[in-house]
Amino acid sequence: MSIFFILYILRDLPHDPTSHTPSAKETPTKALLKKKLKRLQTENSRLRKKLKGEQKCGANVVKHTCKSLARHFGEKTLHFLQTQVKLAHRSAYGRSFTPLMMSILLSIFHASPKTYRILSKLFILPTPETLVESLQKHNVYPGISPKIIAALKSKVRAMKPEDRQCLIVFDAMGVKKSLSYDAK
Repeated sequence: MSIFFILYILRDLPHDPTSHTPSAKETPTKALLKKKLKRLQTENSRLRKKLKGEQKCGANVVKHTCKSLARHFGEKTLHFLQTQVKLAHRSAYGRSFTPLMMSILLSIFHASPKTYRILSKLFILPTPETLVESLQKHNVYPGISPKIIAALKSKVRAMKPEDRQCLIVFDAMGVKKSLSYDAK
């Protein structure tokens, strides 16, 4: 018997237990149902407390594991692992990826699309279409971008003086005249 059925039956009981009207007499069936309801409510409360304890314990285990992994892995690898743990409990449509995660995945996809396909069978990764869409959000034009120069300046300011010596190489690209159509 479900608890909803029991509550449905008990709704007709008088609210004042001291009343002595004929309808307030407790039949053996009502007494049994009341006893069963009390037992189910107690069990429900106990299970809720147990679930809260398990959830806290699980969160502590994940935190402790991440701390111990931080000693052995780099920042990006640790971020990847933490993201995998977080996304494991979400539906496919509720997943979102941080900008750091997207940059890691874009570099993997750019280096080898085949490797990315294999990894996507092992891990929770966005589809290649999602990666391409994330790139399309950024407006990049040919030539030297002031935003990129500003980002380089801020990076260089944060570097130690001995690390500031570097070489910037620009790669030229051939462009052909053509006409293309994108249905999107």
